[in-house]
Amino acid sequence: MPNYEHLTRDELLYLAQQRDQLTHEARESFDVELASRKVTAEEIQSYARETAADERIKQRRKERSRYAYETRSSRFFGKKNRYQDPGQRIEEFDTTRWFVIWIPLVPLASYRIRRLYRHWWTLCPSTKLHILETRPRDWQQIFLTWGKTAVIALAIFLALALGIRRH
Repeated sequence: MPNYEHLTRDELLYLAQQRDQLTHEARESFDVELASRKVTAEEIQSYARETAADERIKQRRKERSRYAYETRSSRFFGKKNRYQDPGQRIEEFDTTRWFVIWIPLVPLASYRIRRLYRHWWTLCPSTKLHILETRPRDWQQIFLTWGKTAVIALAIFLALALGIRRH
């Protein structure tokens, strides 16, 4: 015969949602415990609604966090370990999300990304990126991005400096 005296009120309310899965003897003992603590059917229903609402909120947050979009101040730079399957219209790669002010300044995180191609007749991938997993920062990719940025900035500076001298 199970003993439900050690359970907290929340644990009792949670278990009440699975009451029909208990054996006959366990159900009788459970009902006695509910009656002794004066737990009403309305309380059980209210608790069930609250937990269902909490689960929906958690699920929405989880779904939102699975997708990443580039914004004005953050962008993805670099592609490493690229895999492309035109048959299934997917592309997967490792990339790093950067805080950006005209140039990539601070690496925020590294990810394994999947994106779908919009249509079977186009090679343009979707802008909606599906995050497969968050990875430790890929410092090789980060230093390569900083290096490319420095080379491009130096080239622009030299072009401007040479252009000014000619005039």
